[in-house]
Amino acid sequence: MLLPVLAGLTENIRVGIGGILLSMYSPYRVALTYKLLNTMYPGRIDLGLANGSVSYRIAQLLSNDVNIRKDFRNGFDDKLIELARFLRIEGLYYDEGVMITPYPGDAPEIWNLRSSLNSLPIAMDLQINFSLSLTHEKVDVHQFRDGLLAYREEYFSRHNNFPKINFLVCGICHKDSQKARKEYVDMGFDESKYPYNCIVGSPALFHEELSRLEELTQVDEFILHNLSYSNANKIDSLEMLSDTFELTGELARGS
Repeated sequence: MLLPVLAGLTENIRVGIGGILLSMYSPYRVALTYKLLNTMYPGRIDLGLANGSVSYRIAQLLSNDVNIRKDFRNGFDDKLIELARFLRIEGLYYDEGVMITPYPGDAPEIWNLRSSLNSLPIAMDLQINFSLSLTHEKVDVHQFRDGLLAYREEYFSRHNNFPKINFLVCGICHKDSQKARKEYVDMGFDESKYPYNCIVGSPALFHEELSRLEELTQVDEFILHNLSYSNANKIDSLEMLSDTFELTGELARGS
């Protein structure tokens, strides 16, 4: 797992996983692992949870259960609730000899990763962060605007603070927009299929598009899925974007 390596080699950035297919794993085991990591690297670990689909055979292997239900994804919300309780109520099962070590320790921030707004109610009830993918489905972010703004207001009225919301976006960034477009085409990407809504072009275009999304939805931050084919290109684009968004020296988020 790269997450503890990245956390150990850095000092300021937040690092996270996006995300664990929680339907496949024990909430107890996930709580143990990520509570330990966030205690080692306080305030720097993000725990992203997704309800993605895998083949039934992979589900059997991941869960170590040959009899796992074929509708295993339907158990996601129950596991999410159980995981939140494990992380937030340290002595929950103490009388049964069950501890979430280290005790006491620091729970990581939980992010509910989805491609629609259908799971906003459970995010509000559990007071966890919400991450919306703009790449898994062909959507117009305008259709989410009213729902997200209403969610922020209702969340504040219930909890007296605003929720944290981010968007997953994807793209290829190059100082030369034509070269970015060429790389996108050469890699076989197509606007009509996954990944959708890609930003392909210069750092200035990324700044324009992300600023527009921020103004439209009041989103707190973005996760970038960098589609460049080489590590060198990815590093170059991150450095250009860091300069364009004036991120140098600030607490940044890694994934």
